[in-house]
Amino acid sequence: MLREGRTGTLALTGDNGYPYSVPVNYTVADGKVLFHGAKDGYKADLLRTHPNVSMSVILRDELDSVRLTTIFASVILFGEAKELQGDEKLEAAALFARRYSDDQRAIDAEIEREKKMLAMWAIEVKHITGKEAIEIVREREENR
Repeated sequence: MLREGRTGTLALTGDNGYPYSVPVNYTVADGKVLFHGAKDGYKADLLRTHPNVSMSVILRDELDSVRLTTIFASVILFGEAKELQGDEKLEAAALFARRYSDDQRAIDAEIEREKKMLAMWAIEVKHITGKEAIEIVREREENR
């Protein structure tokens, strides 16, 4: 399910004990969740100080106004974020970019232009859980 999504909400340990959550685009590679951000800033500072994170992804969210509910599918993961450096950072950036474009020249140009300001992170997933509405389960069973 995690591979189906593109945007998640990353939850971090913020200042003064307040949680901090921020939307991130992501991709999955080698069992890790890759995301990017600015090299400097609040998110980067928190990740370097408190690498344990949680991320939630909503994959489906449809209103059923007759039954006053939603038909949903979501994933929550817990893990440790590691900042990637050097070639590992550039390879992760290319993997990430290929999820959104197949224009290799544009990808290479964008990475070259942004690489000094770019931070790439990999979450080593320690625990993951998913949940979906019974309607989705039934739909999948009917289509088998």
